[in-house]
Amino acid sequence: MESALKKINSKNFFLGVIISFTFSFVLSILPVWQLVIISAIVGGFFLKDAKIGGLASLIGVVSSWAMYLIINILTGSVWILVDQIGALLIGNSGYGFVVVIMILLIGGILGFLGGYIGTALWQIVAEQENER
Repeated sequence: MESALKKINSKNFFLGVIISFTFSFVLSILPVWQLVIISAIVGGFFLKDAKIGGLASLIGVVSSWAMYLIINILTGSVWILVDQIGALLIGNSGYGFVVVIMILLIGGILGFLGGYIGTALWQIVAEQENER
């Protein structure tokens, strides 16, 4: 049985993370945040194993969303809005971190699914090429 570390091709893994990070950070600026799944699909396209492709895209998307949130919280009044949404959800003020965790969880789910889909697309294309 092959170990998990040997199974990951480190060049392609980091390439998938960097591509997912870059595209998702650029797409986060747009008002349609759902397009972030496209960056995850592109990031997962470079890996051969679907779980590893999903993991690479998950890391890329979550880290870019975390960076985007940190920049907006430090430079603007986003924390006030996040804290108010947390107060609406839980009932008390001071629970903005719960909203931030939920945002990152949604980004992680989209990243993993997109990376999984991207790797599956790569496998389909490679299989079609082998049949020819």
